Order: sequence, then structure tokens, then C-alpha cells
Amino acid sequence: MAQPEYPKAVESIPADEAASPSAPAAPEPANENERDNRRYLIAGLVVLALVLVILLVRANGQIGELEGTVADLESQLDRSRATVAAHEAHLGEIRGEVDALVGHLGALDRLVDRDPVAAEPIPPAAPNSGGSGAPE
Repeated sequence: MAQPEYPKAVESIPADEAASPSAPAAPEPANENERDNRRYLIAGLVVLALVLVILLVRANGQIGELEGTVADLESQLDRSRATVAAHEAHLGEIRGEVDALVGHLGALDRLVDRDPVAAEPIPPAAPNSGGSGAPE
């Protein structure tokens, strides 16, 4: 029985493909493309970093402006609250006086509606200590 032939693990390199140690190797295009790609990537990252710094500076400026606007609006709100509180206090005074007036009008209304003939007689005045005892 014949044994099968297996391929050799290491094949010999033909002589024309072997590189001599003294001959300079030509640059491989793949390595140049990788270098160019790295350069473009680094340049892109630098541009991106500059854009981010510019945006950050502008955002900080806008934050400062907005903080000033918020402070102005808070002071306006405080003044408005004080004005509303003063108006509410004034309305409270008006309500109190209106309630008192309503009470007086109720008493006046009862006086007007009372029949003067059927009214109870006016009680006699208390005797004066130095007078005749007759009402004045």
C-alpha cells in the first residue's frame, strides 16, 4: 500500500522573490494610506476639539447673560409680589369698611321699616342728679 503524500509545511521561496538585505524596500501603499488616514484622523480631532472649545466659550458667555436676566426677573418678581401684597391689604381694609357699612345699612333699614306709631315708647331718661327729673 502506498503512503499518501502530504504537502510540505514550509515551501521554498523562489530566488527572484527573495529580498536581498542591502536592497531598499519600496514603501507599501497600504502603510502610506494608513499614515494618511491617521493624519486625517488627528487633524479631524484637532478641528473637533477647537469647535468644542469655541462652543464652550460661547455657552459660558450665554450662561452669564442668562444669569443676569434671571437676576433682573427675580427682582421684578419681588417687586410685583410686594405690589400684590399691598393691593391685597388695601382690599382687606375695603372689605372691613364695607362690612361695617352693611351693618349700618341693616340698622338703618330696620329703622326705616319700623312703624313709628306701633313703636314702643321711648323709655324715660334717667333722672338727673341736679335736675327737675323731667327729660330735657
